[in-house]
Amino acid sequence: MSELPEELEVETENVWDGPSDGKPKSIYELFETDSTMEQQGVVVDFGPYGRFKVARASGNNIKYAQSFQKHNRPYQKMQRRGTMPEELARQVLAKVYAESILLDWEGVIGRDGKNIPFSKENAIKVMLDLPDLFTQIIAESQNAESYRKEYVEDATKN
Repeated sequence: MSELPEELEVETENVWDGPSDGKPKSIYELFETDSTMEQQGVVVDFGPYGRFKVARASGNNIKYAQSFQKHNRPYQKMQRRGTMPEELARQVLAKVYAESILLDWEGVIGRDGKNIPFSKENAIKVMLDLPDLFTQIIAESQNAESYRKEYVEDATKN
């Protein structure tokens, strides 16, 4: 491998956490995800606060890509110019996530102590009312490791 100029070098964390036997490993072991899980979602468990079924926000999830394009199309000029208000951007993204990423939930209780049934409208409202939850859902949907077959199998064993 050719040497990079010092200013282009980036320190990275060693992502291979298994024992090194010195043998080359397939890059697929490290990065390959399960496209079915990416589209059908994985469960993110917040204990007594509810369980959320979250699909992956990536190009492999066609429903996400289509929803993103559909909901962002009217705002392309504002986005290119950098003039789209942050609140509007959050509202658009919440619609995209409610339509294609946040697939279901259970055990979600409102301020009044009553169960909030899952629906697209309720998902948008909850994500906009609770920006920290929305941020967590976004992070989970972008975490490739959660959509690797090995990872899910290990998590269900524990």
